[in-house]
Amino acid sequence: MSAGLATSRLMSRRGVDSDQDHLASGRVLTGMMKRVDSAVFDVCQRVAQGRFRSGTIVYGVREKGVGLSRMRFMRNDVPLKAMATARKLEQVIAQGALKPPYDEATFRQFKPPRM
Repeated sequence: MSAGLATSRLMSRRGVDSDQDHLASGRVLTGMMKRVDSAVFDVCQRVAQGRFRSGTIVYGVREKGVGLSRMRFMRNDVPLKAMATARKLEQVIAQGALKPPYDEATFRQFKPPRM
């Protein structure tokens, strides 16, 4: 659904894959970014250093392969406590202490942490 179509029906929306804040200024509540730039840089660095090995490489929160967008337009509208909680959750996930659900079965078993 495009940002224009979404905002005609909703007061806010969320973005995924890239920073979409500019598509509906003031209406993108939050967004997650796939940091392809981090993955490309890492692979190039591995090749340059002779450390590249073929296979699957996972770039999650810990590897800075995904993360919250900068939220340029909505950042000031989100309570500081909520942003602090989101950043804390990001840290806990990066440290491996919390594993987000990734399919229906893990979603059903998931118990959100008390923050």
